[in-house]
Amino acid sequence: MNSTINFKKLQKELIFIPLGGSGEIGMNLNLYHYNGKWIIVDLGLGFAEPDLPGVDIIVPNINFIIKEIKKDILGIVLTHAHEDHIGAIQYLWSEIECPIYATKFTSLIVKSKCKEYGLTKKMKFVETVSNKSFQLNDFKITLVPITHSIPEMNGLVIETDKGKIFHTGDWKFDNEPVVGEATNEKTLSDIGKSGILALVGDSTNIFHKKHSGSEGELGRNLEKLLCDYPNNMIVVTTFASNIARLLSLVNAAKKAKRKIILQGRSLWKMYTAAKEAGYLQESIIYDEKHFKKFKRDEIVVICTGCQGEALAVTNKIANQTHPQIALKENDVVIFSSKIIPGNEKRIYNLFNKLAEMNVNVLSEANEFVHVSGHPSAIEVKKMFELIKPQVAIPVHGEAIHINEHCRVAKKSGVKHTISVRNGDVVVIDPNETKKIGKVEAGHYIIDGNLILNSESIIINNRKTLGNNGALFVSLIINKVKKSISQIFISAPGVLEDDLDQDILDSLKLNVSETFTTISTIDKNKIQNLLELSIKKHIKKLINKSPLVTINIFFI
Repeated sequence: MNSTINFKKLQKELIFIPLGGSGEIGMNLNLYHYNGKWIIVDLGLGFAEPDLPGVDIIVPNINFIIKEIKKDILGIVLTHAHEDHIGAIQYLWSEIECPIYATKFTSLIVKSKCKEYGLTKKMKFVETVSNKSFQLNDFKITLVPITHSIPEMNGLVIETDKGKIFHTGDWKFDNEPVVGEATNEKTLSDIGKSGILALVGDSTNIFHKKHSGSEGELGRNLEKLLCDYPNNMIVVTTFASNIARLLSLVNAAKKAKRKIILQGRSLWKMYTAAKEAGYLQESIIYDEKHFKKFKRDEIVVICTGCQGEALAVTNKIANQTHPQIALKENDVVIFSSKIIPGNEKRIYNLFNKLAEMNVNVLSEANEFVHVSGHPSAIEVKKMFELIKPQVAIPVHGEAIHINEHCRVAKKSGVKHTISVRNGDVVVIDPNETKKIGKVEAGHYIIDGNLILNSESIIINNRKTLGNNGALFVSLIINKVKKSISQIFISAPGVLEDDLDQDILDSLKLNVSETFTTISTIDKNKIQNLLELSIKKHIKKLINKSPLVTINIFFI
C-alpha cells in the first residue's frame, strides 16, 4: 500500500507518524518530519504472540520509509538501549542506511548486536551527550536525562520553527534510581516554561494508580532476601537489559557476601557494555565455570529467562538440563521482573516445575522483588503539570492504554489529545493538531535468519500443521503407461500407521481413482487435481484439514 498523502505539499508542516509502539507495547518506531526532512526516533522489536508459531520476534513494517522517504531521512535518534527501542536495527538498518545518533552506552549495545550481522563497518555512529543539543538540518534536538532502568535514558526536546515537541521515551520519577540520573523536575519545569507544543509520551503503566516504586528501596529488600537464606543457593532471573536491577543485585550480593555467577549471552553483553561505559566495575561477577569453585550458599546466579523463554537459562535450570547449575531442596529462585501479559502460562509452568523440586519461588505476586521502569498515572499527571504541553500524543501502549492516557492528560489540564495508532499521520500545529490520514504500517516476522511478511504462507502453513497436521503423498508414475507404479502416504499429526491403516488405504484408493480421471501428464496439473481430491476426502473421513503436499516422480 502506497500512501495517498502528498508529502511534497506538506513540506513546511511538522508531522508525527508512529510506525511501531502505538497499538502495542514494544516495537517502538516514531517519525518526525519538518521542511521535507525526517528523523526516526528509536527502531525497536516486539515479541510475537502465540498466533505466530515458531516465531519469537517481530519488527516494524518500514515499507513507507523504504518506498517514500528514504532519501530524506537525516538519521535514527535513539532514546536508550532497551530491545523495544533498538532491537530492530540489526534487521532493518540495511534498508535505511542512515547515521545513528546515540549516547556512548547505547552505541556500545547497538554495535555489539550489529557486529554479528557484519554491519558495523558500514554504519555511522554519532555519539550524543545528555544535557547537550545537536542539529539535524532544521531539527534541534536536546537530550534530557530521565530515570529509567537502564543507563543514559534520554527524553528528547525536538525543536523546529513550528514549535517544540517533548518525546519522553521510557521514564519514571525515582529519587533513588541506582543507575543514571534522577529525573530533574526543575529541568522539566524549565522545558515546560519554554513552551512545549506537544508531548509524545509513554503509556505502558497508565492503569497503575500508585507510584511505580524506587529501585533504591527495592535494592534494600533484595539485600534482605539474599541474607534471609544463608544456607541455600539463590537464583535471580531478570531482564538482561535492566542494568539498574543488575547493579542493585551486585550491591545486595556484596552486602550478603555472595559471589555472582552471571548466566546468559544477552546478560554478558549488557554487563560488558555497562563495564566499558563505567557503570559496573565489580570483581564479584563470574561465569558458570566458577560454579563448583564456590560453596553453594555463597552464590547468587543471575540469569536470563524471567518470561519463561524456552531456550533461556532459567528454563534449563528448572528442567534440570543446565550442564553446571543444579538446584536443591530449599534453594531460592527470585523472578525480579514483571509478569508480562501473555506470558503467564509459560511463567507459571516454570513456577510449578520449581515447586515440584521444593524450591522457594519469589515473584512480584508474593514478594517485593520488582519495580517498573515506566510511569504510573500519578507520575504521568505530574509530568503534564511540569511540561504543560498544548497537545498530548500518547504512544508506547495498546489502544486501551493510549485512550486512558488521553483521559489522564485531559484531567491534567491538557486541552488537546490525539489517540494514535501505527501509521497515523499527525500534523502538529499551534492552531490545530490533527490526523490527516494513514501510511502503511504493521510488522515483519523474524523467523530464524529470515524476515517474513506478516501474511507469509510459511506462517500460514505452520498454523495449519500445528492445528491439523500434514499429509504427504508421494507417487511414482510410469509416464509411458500413464499409470501409478507406487503410492506412499504418511500423515504426521493426523494418523497413526498401526491404528489407521484403513484410512490410509482409503486415501490410496482415492488417489488411484482420481488419477484415472486425469487426462494430462503435466506434473503441476496432476498435483493440483490430486490435492483438491485428497483434501475433500480426508475432510470427509476424519473432519480435519491437514496441510497436503504431493510429490510426483516420473519413470
